Amino acid sequence: MLSRENRLTTSSHFQRAYKRGNHVRGRYGKLIVFNRKDNEPTRIGIVVSSKLGGATVRNRAKRKVREVFRAEMSSKSIGCDITYILWTVEWTFSDIQGDIHELLMKSAPDPRSPRP
Repeated sequence: MLSRENRLTTSSHFQRAYKRGNHVRGRYGKLIVFNRKDNEPTRIGIVVSSKLGGATVRNRAKRKVREVFRAEMSSKSIGCDITYILWTVEWTFSDIQGDIHELLMKSAPDPRSPRP
């Protein structure tokens, strides 16, 4: 389990990331990265619609995605809020791991781009 300091816990945090973050679409979901520009730890939020299945199916999917993020967090910069919205639960662990890794690489800021 991710520690409390590494989780998005309030709807206002999710909404701020959704409105101001960088949206990147993948094969199994959408990754939203919001750079808070502080030195606090990276926080992760995972969204799974109830349309995808019952509570057991959704919780199993979130546990697997959390495990992928736990492995990937060392490569992500500090001070980000990351939201991952799952579109489907029809994937293997290696599929979702590759998709999230690719999305994190795409969402990394380009060092040549000007800062807002």
